[in-house]
Amino acid sequence: MEGDTQDNMDNQLTPKSRKKGNKARSGSNFVVQGSILAVAGILVRIIGLAYRVPLTRTIGEEGNGYYADRYNVYAIMLLLSSYSLPLAVSKMVSARMATGETEEYIAY
Repeated sequence: MEGDTQDNMDNQLTPKSRKKGNKARSGSNFVVQGSILAVAGILVRIIGLAYRVPLTRTIGEEGNGYYADRYNVYAIMLLLSSYSLPLAVSKMVSARMATGETEEYIAY
């Protein structure tokens, strides 16, 4: 009997009121995900600091200068390979799939 009452109450909800409930949940979910990303970013900075101090003491000022120069090149290469290249490939593949040219790109 209780299940029937719940079903009747669900049927009485208008689509507009259902959307409001979903928006509240998605807004809450957004805040939770943003908080997780913020905490992860802070944790990564702390880990970076934890390895950077002993490294600087070990390799000295001259070694730290070389490291800083090479790290800039590494960061640019990492940025290109991690973000730009996969994005470009996915755009090209989706454009080809939209036009129906998928035969060439299917891996067997």
